[in-house]
Amino acid sequence: MMDPSANNPAWIAAPDLPAKRGDLTCAVSGDKIYAFGGFYDPAGIFAADSFHNTTFEFDPTTDAWTTKAEMPTARGDKAAVVLADDSIVVIGGEGHARGKHTQIAQHAVEQYHPAHDTWIAKARGY
Repeated sequence: MMDPSANNPAWIAAPDLPAKRGDLTCAVSGDKIYAFGGFYDPAGIFAADSFHNTTFEFDPTTDAWTTKAEMPTARGDKAAVVLADDSIVVIGGEGHARGKHTQIAQHAVEQYHPAHDTWIAKARGY
């Protein structure tokens, strides 16, 4: 993480996420960092439960991650954008359908409200 308050700003290490993840998406809202979903498959078989719906919040003042409300849709490789009201919209990604062991496109659009720790499903893009 970048420490902009230092005399000579530099990247510094933050604590590891509470769970192993790849293909996650991060966004900054207010003074917190959020990490959404992701993929972790230690067996390497693309199992249906390898995509996750977790939301982690990092607070730089406490130097700690906390687990927040779960995303409605488990997925990896998605995009996130922060809106003017500090909510975060998570769009698309990949996951599994019907328990199949294949990666497929996800069309979910979901909005996270950090102030209330809630998710709202939005119109799906097809």
